[in-house]
Amino acid sequence: MILRPSLGLGDAVYMFPVVKYYMARGEDVHIVTRYPSIFKFLNCKTIDPETFDATQPFIDCNCSARTKQRKTNIYEDTLLLSGINGHLPLTFEYSGKPYSFNTSKKVCVIRNLTVPTGGVVK
Repeated sequence: MILRPSLGLGDAVYMFPVVKYYMARGEDVHIVTRYPSIFKFLNCKTIDPETFDATQPFIDCNCSARTKQRKTNIYEDTLLLSGINGHLPLTFEYSGKPYSFNTSKKVCVIRNLTVPTGGVVK
């Protein structure tokens, strides 16, 4: 399965529990992302957006199409577009040495981190 979300750092964090969910179900997951280091702890396959072949089958998890019609938040949209109907906690887990992402934008350095929030799709 190939998941193609929006390409921002926040979108990658939103996709972390989705990828973890599908991998726990035994799926062979590929994620299109500019931030492969987010997913290295899950050992999933990452695809650079610049080399991604959009003619192959993929699940379009890009939330921008839902922004004007939604009664849900971005994370809930991510779940729906990823094919997950129901509750999946938004968690991003990382432990180890501090790590900074390779990006031209200013972002934080991640230390031991778990970010739990809600995520109920209605």
